[in-house]
Amino acid sequence: MSNRNEKLIFLSILAEQCGRYKDMVTYMEEVVKSKNEDLSLDERNLLFNAYKGRIWSNYQVLVKLKAKNIIASKKGESHNLNYIREYKNAVDKDAEELCYRINNFIDENVIPKSQSDESKSFCYYNKAGYWKFLFEYGNENKLNEYSEKCLTDYYKALEFSKNLDFKNDVKLNIMYQLSYFLHEKIGKTEEGFKLAEEAYTKGKEALNNIAQEDIDTFSDAISTLNLIEENYYCWKV
Repeated sequence: MSNRNEKLIFLSILAEQCGRYKDMVTYMEEVVKSKNEDLSLDERNLLFNAYKGRIWSNYQVLVKLKAKNIIASKKGESHNLNYIREYKNAVDKDAEELCYRINNFIDENVIPKSQSDESKSFCYYNKAGYWKFLFEYGNENKLNEYSEKCLTDYYKALEFSKNLDFKNDVKLNIMYQLSYFLHEKIGKTEEGFKLAEEAYTKGKEALNNIAQEDIDTFSDAISTLNLIEENYYCWKV
């Protein structure tokens, strides 16, 4: 690692500890641009933690605005409703621009350097998550656009995860999130259930065969499988 990248990594960690995610994104994207090879696991985690932090701040605002909109509607405050909706439109635009910028950067700078199926599936999985955020909390007039982009990246993530073991938490998370999106968000209940069923049955078989001393290693995968199990039995009824 170059001295410059070593400094940027340190500053990224420092920015994260201070809650300065915009700075963290700037530092980590500079690291990405400087590299000709795939990111290390630590670098990848720092980059996507930075993106998560940036989007989380938008999420908090949009959730509050949604609640304000509901309260104003119940009280019949039509004048306030117009103000709230006007402000939400501005926030929607900011959130959309942020997610487009992030996903374009991933497409142009991260995925082309990704060498492993796990790395590529992880990138597409996170891209889908950013589209899903817009689908759930963004501009209601663009739901079809966000849904299509979300599904495209989820399916790409699923395709690259095909050769990953069912003990792999990235693979199980992709199947968990995609099955939930299909079943609960866009009405493709049969497809969502079948995906959850596959993830649960094959994930359970794989994780039941791990040695006792390896349980801590696969703790994240076990936690994800528990979430899949809940949905599977809920949808099976």
